Order: sequence, then C-alpha cells, then structure tokens
Amino acid sequence: MSHLAELFSPEFFYAVSVASLFVPASTRLSVVPGSRRPAQGIGGFLFAFLRSHMSKRILVIEDEPAIRTYLQKVLQRAGYDTVAASDGEEGLQMVHALLPDLVLCDVVMPKLNGYGVLDAVRWDRSTAHIPFVFLSSKTSREDMEEGLRLGSNAYLTKPIDQNHLLRAIAAQLL
Repeated sequence: MSHLAELFSPEFFYAVSVASLFVPASTRLSVVPGSRRPAQGIGGFLFAFLRSHMSKRILVIEDEPAIRTYLQKVLQRAGYDTVAASDGEEGLQMVHALLPDLVLCDVVMPKLNGYGVLDAVRWDRSTAHIPFVFLSSKTSREDMEEGLRLGSNAYLTKPIDQNHLLRAIAAQLL
C-alpha cells in the first residue's frame, strides 16, 4: 500500500466531509489559485494538510551508479520523490527543468563538477533558493569549508550514514 493511500484512507475523507458540515460555507476555502493568502475553515485545513504532506522532490546528482541507486532507495523509503542525474551537466539541466525541492550533489564528477553545478544554481534567480547539499568523498576540513563558502547548505561525507543524511535533508526542507 502506498504512503498516500495509507495517509488518505476512506475514513480520513469521511471525517473531513462530516467536519465540513459544521463549518459555514463562506469559510470553507478562501484560497484563490496562485494566492499566498492562508486558507480558512475545514477546506483550509485540508489544503494545508495536503500541502504539508506532499512528497518533496530531491534531485540526486551522482556519477557512481551504485551510490546513486542507494541514495534514491534511501530517500524513497523516507517518503521523498527522487530523480537522478549521472553527471553535473545533466544535473544542471534537470535543476532548471524540474525545480526540485533540494539538490543532493557529489563534488567530484565528470563534465561539470559539483562546485560548477552549485555556482550555476546560485547565480540563476529561478534556482538560487533551492537548498543544495554536497555529498563527497573529499573529507578534509578545507574541502568542507570550501563547499559551504561557495553556498552549499550542508556538506556530507562518504561513506554515507543513512540517519545523518536523512536528518540533514529534513533540516533543509523545513
């Protein structure tokens, strides 16, 4: 059973529909599409609930197929929607095409390294806001400081600690 199917059982929708009978129609949903005004009433509650539980999309940019697959499986088990790129150029194209909620990127890659991807993401106004997390085998203090100085939100090292990875990602997506 999928995560959404478990979350939105028939009992959930019945409870929401019954609760909506006790809310005046004028306050059930006051959100205009594209508006940033908060919704009101039970409709607003449902809108906020659905939005907060929607799967966040994470772009994984990693040149090693085994690591890329492992990262995707870990993130998908944690409830994230993942897409992947095998090098920096492909990853940068996907950042612009998909506007993911977070980028998880290796530093050392062919064609365009992680620093190049980060630089391009930060200089583009449409992508500059996207949280960017480096994941690298470069483990020296200088490497970590360089990644953070260039604008990465976090710098994680390989080998990957699954719990540390998920905590770092969750902290960026708050």
